[in-house]
Amino acid sequence: MACLLSLGILLGAVRHDPWHLAVTGLLLVAATLATIGLTTPRRPWLIFLPILGICLYLLHDAAPWMTLQRYCPDPPCRATVRALVCDPHCLDPETNLLAPPTSIRVRVSAIRLPEDTDFHPAHGRVLLRYHADLPLAYGDVLDIEGVLTKPEEPLFPGAFNYRTYLRCRGIRFIMTATSLRRRGVAGGFHRIPRRLYAWRNHLAVLMARHVAPENNVAILLAMTFGFRRQLPATIRRDFLRSGAIHVFAVSGLHVGIVALVLNTFLTLLRLPYGQRRLWLPVCLGLYVVMTGSSASAVRAWLMISLVQWAYRRHCCLNAINVVAVAATCLLLINPLNLFQSGFVFSFTIVTILVLGWPLVSHASACLSERQLWLPRRLRSAWRHGAIRFTVRAFGVALLAWFGSAGLVLYANGLIVPGALLVNLVLSVLAYGILTTAVVNLFLQALPLPIIGVLAGRCLSGLLQAIQGLVALGSLSPASHSVPQPERWQVLVYYTLLAAVLLLRSRPRVRFCLGGAMAAWLLFLCLAPTRKPMIAILSGGSCEAPIIAVEQPGGLPPLLINCGTRGGTRDMAAW
Repeated sequence: MACLLSLGILLGAVRHDPWHLAVTGLLLVAATLATIGLTTPRRPWLIFLPILGICLYLLHDAAPWMTLQRYCPDPPCRATVRALVCDPHCLDPETNLLAPPTSIRVRVSAIRLPEDTDFHPAHGRVLLRYHADLPLAYGDVLDIEGVLTKPEEPLFPGAFNYRTYLRCRGIRFIMTATSLRRRGVAGGFHRIPRRLYAWRNHLAVLMARHVAPENNVAILLAMTFGFRRQLPATIRRDFLRSGAIHVFAVSGLHVGIVALVLNTFLTLLRLPYGQRRLWLPVCLGLYVVMTGSSASAVRAWLMISLVQWAYRRHCCLNAINVVAVAATCLLLINPLNLFQSGFVFSFTIVTILVLGWPLVSHASACLSERQLWLPRRLRSAWRHGAIRFTVRAFGVALLAWFGSAGLVLYANGLIVPGALLVNLVLSVLAYGILTTAVVNLFLQALPLPIIGVLAGRCLSGLLQAIQGLVALGSLSPASHSVPQPERWQVLVYYTLLAAVLLLRSRPRVRFCLGGAMAAWLLFLCLAPTRKPMIAILSGGSCEAPIIAVEQPGGLPPLLINCGTRGGTRDMAAW
């Protein structure tokens, strides 16, 4: 169902990118038909799912509920809007932990143009950019005067498409504020998430107490609650080059670790089996909401909730069906999720882990089989468990690396061999940090300052260990910049990977396909590329152009004119 729904969404988006989406659609059709033909009986009603996907995409692409674009069909235009702050990552004024952000998401309820005297009802989400020293919190009602513009298109192929990024999140306009005034606080339903986020901010203050220096605080809050805006550029670069940038996106790793901690806590409370399976998804759902409800976090929460329901009902679930149900739910809510990199990364990797787990489990059983030949009194339980744990941990890390290699290559132009070991150690450190952070919350509330100081220093030590690990993983032997491949080349790689994992009854064919997959990945990394000798990046908004000349022999480019501050992102991407 998820594949057919995705097929319909891609067919609806063909008019925006006909060639690439047509190739993607054809490959997805072949994979979908093969999967359905091999795994399920004939169900005629499945033919309606692509039609549903097309309708959902066209509906969300037109977005008739966003009436704001009726008043400014040809931006930029000056206007005054009344809006509600709906960004969950805004800190309240009493929290002096991080500097206030310079851009937040707001939901517009009314607009007034310069020629009007009264506000007109209008609806739509806007990215607000402001420079006023005014800390804002979720639920604040604002009167904003400024200029409404549309996000710019990328300046060159392969650059980050900021317009598509915002569009997939329901944002069609950017407003640069010249005047900002807080009217009050929204009532009704908005009070519930406002109080939840205020409680989260209080927990963040307790968790970061006695943690030093500031870089460690920024990493801790990004890992636990998704506050990524305050991360220094150098830290982001090191985590990206080492293949560990996913640790800042509250995803399945974080939600799974928090679920283990919550399950241990509920067990210590001596709750009955059924109630524990009921309360775990509820508590985990509150954590997902506090972190901003990203697609990867919601996916993990849906999967864990389904598994807990199965445990409560004493029934079995197919793991790949659980992944498909989570994907279908998220696509029904917002079909534009399919074009978000986080959604694609999350579901691709978790699907590969599910399909490859039988292979990893079989390998661990074969390597530890000799222990079962010995009499029970001569068996070494420690050695048997160590072998199984090591093989399974390394196998899962290997599957995750191959599952993410194509996407990292396509999105970032990186091949990171060191990410295999970095993420293997990082998973252990992340479990230790999240567990210690939860314990630190309780210790900071005790009237014994020395215990809180020791807990904060222990947490700082773990964070420093992560920074050291990432710094090693970002060095040139472990991380290489390579030319970004075409979309069809990445799809060929994942087609070979899927064949390796699905053809379980033919080891020789699987071995040959695995060699072809590795050779194709190596070809993508070593393929020659032709770059322009002179690049002129000229954006909108009357900004000065960036002029660069590429030098031969692997020398860095020579900047003739570095442009203005607004073009820094485009220059770095080029």
